[in-house]
Parts: sequence; structure tokens; C-alpha cells
Amino acid sequence: SDTIGLIKMSTCERTLLTTGSKRYPEFTQLITKWLKDRMPAELKNKFAYTSININKNYAGRLHRDGNNVGPSIIKAFGDFQHGELNYWPSDDKKGPLEALKEEDKVAVNLKDNMLLFDGNRGHYVTPFTGERYSLVFFSIRTWNKVPKEDAKEARECGIPLPTEESMQYSKSLLGPSGKSGYRLWPLPAEG
Repeated sequence: SDTIGLIKMSTCERTLLTTGSKRYPEFTQLITKWLKDRMPAELKNKFAYTSININKNYAGRLHRDGNNVGPSIIKAFGDFQHGELNYWPSDDKKGPLEALKEEDKVAVNLKDNMLLFDGNRGHYVTPFTGERYSLVFFSIRTWNKVPKEDAKEARECGIPLPTEESMQYSKSLLGPSGKSGYRLWPLPAEG
């Protein structure tokens, strides 16, 4: 796994543009253009993010994201079987992960769908066979503390940094539970 766009340094509170985005801005522009060209109508020019996780053959165990504001878009690619995202849309984000009930989860085929979900709610990837890649578009918790120079460079890379308004809009799309806790759009594997 790797991240392009903005990151928060683990050793301090500094938020900065990744070396990969600085060195290869065209690659970041390509990935952001991919999402922009496929963005669902209700999110066009409204869903903003700071960062993109690029994963290869990663089957994350049950967890809640720690450095993520919440609203995230994910899509998987490749020649693989299984690898669904298992997500608890009614997770209150507080209780022990072990207390989440299997019957309360949704299993989403990310090969044929794009998903808006709250990364701060419990989720994991089903074991898979084959080559599986995924892109996760999200905002780090320090999205509103980006130094001006890094924000300028991020925008030049195509990253649509959040504003207070866009962040509130993205959060409003994810209700507290059930089917309101996620949005799903068909996007076939060739997409």
C-alpha cells in the first residue's frame, strides 16, 4: 500500500504532500482524473478529498480507519475472485470491533461497484485469490491544517481539497445506520 496526496506525519502534527505526488504529479493527476470522470452526478464538484490509498493484494482485517475524517470512496480492480468489502453501516464507531454482528454487515463487490462509505465504521476485505488492486479516496483528519504551499501543490496535482461546505456535504451523505450509511454505484470492472 502507498498513499498519494496529503499525509499527516506520524511523528508530529505536520500535514504535507507526499514525496510521490511531488516527484510524479502527473501520476496523481491521472488518478484524480479517473475518479472525476466517473464521479456520480450527486457527488460531482462536491466530494472532495486529500489523499488516495493505492493498495495491491491487501486484505485489510476488521478495523476502523484512524486518520480519516470518514467519507471515503473505494473501487477495486484486477483479475481476482472474492475480495468483497464487508462494512457495518450501523457501527456507532465506539464499541469493540468484536461486538459487531455478522448479520449487520453489507458485503460489497467492489469489482463491479464504487462505494461511498464511512471509513471510521468497521470494515474488512474478504480473503481473495488473484491480483486485486484498490483505490481509496479519503480526507485525513488534519485536512483543514494544510500549509499553503502544500495545499497549492496538492491542487496542482488535481487533488480537490475539502472546504467546510464540501466536508459537511460529504458527511451528510452518510446516515447513522443501515442503507443510509453508504452509497453504491454500479461501475463495471472495465471502468
